[in-house]
Amino acid sequence: MAYDKLIYDVGAHKGEDTELYLKKGFAVVAIEAIPEFCVLLEQKFRKFLQEGQLTILNVAVSRTAGPIDFYIDEKLSVWGTENSDWVARNMYLGGGKTRKISVEARPLVDIINEYGVPWYCKIDIEGNDLDALRSLIRSPKVPPYISIESEK
Repeated sequence: MAYDKLIYDVGAHKGEDTELYLKKGFAVVAIEAIPEFCVLLEQKFRKFLQEGQLTILNVAVSRTAGPIDFYIDEKLSVWGTENSDWVARNMYLGGGKTRKISVEARPLVDIINEYGVPWYCKIDIEGNDLDALRSLIRSPKVPPYISIESEK
C-alpha cells in the first residue's frame, strides 16, 4: 500500500474516525486496546476487512512491548487508559468505575516498522499520546502528518 493512502487510527475506540477514513478510500490500521471494541470494529467494518482495506490491532500503544494493565471507564468508554494517574483524574472529572484488564502493548514505532509509515497518524490514547509520539524518535521515517490530543 502506498504510504499516501495509509492512515493509522491510534485509539480507534468505536470506529468513528476509522469510518471516515475508510469512506474516503484510505487503507486504515485501527489500533484499539479494548477487546470488545475490536470485535465491534470487526463487525461494523467486515467488508473493509475482507477487502484488505482495514487492519485491526488489539493492542495498547505504550512505551514498551508486553502485557500491561489497562483501565476501562465503565461510564465514559473514551477514557480508557493504561495511565493510573489518568484513572484518578477521570474519577475527579466525573468518570465512572473502572475495570482493569490485561492487554498486550507495543510502541508505535514497532507497529510502523511492521505495517508501514502512514501518510497521517491520529493519536488519541488518553494519557499516553506523548509516549506514542516519543517512540517515533527511533524511527528513520515518520508520518508527514500527525495529530495528538495533548493533555498539556
